[in-house]
Amino acid sequence: MLFLYLEDDIEMGSINMVKGDKSDDWLIRRYEAYQFKGPSVSDKFSPRPFIYLLFHFKDRPLITQEPPIKLEPFFVAPIVPEAFTLTFEGELDSFAIACNATVFSRLFGVDLSPVSK
Repeated sequence: MLFLYLEDDIEMGSINMVKGDKSDDWLIRRYEAYQFKGPSVSDKFSPRPFIYLLFHFKDRPLITQEPPIKLEPFFVAPIVPEAFTLTFEGELDSFAIACNATVFSRLFGVDLSPVSK
């Protein structure tokens, strides 16, 4: 297996992205690990063309809006059409699997039609 490691240091944390070999890229685009430890930092989340399987093992981030929304410990995140702000505080240890949206939809029978907020 060939792995590509990309690492970006962020304030008090890190993001690691790992791309697997060609045998799984029909469904899985990459694996992402997020670590953060600190009082509080906000970051803008830009839309991406993937469906994510997300697992938060410690503290969970908040979607910054009124009222703020604390993310669940694990969930499937659909394609988000607009940017939003996430706030990280405490100790974050999360793992995400980025999947091709159309393949995921067909394989698991998930309707990707837009829904209201």
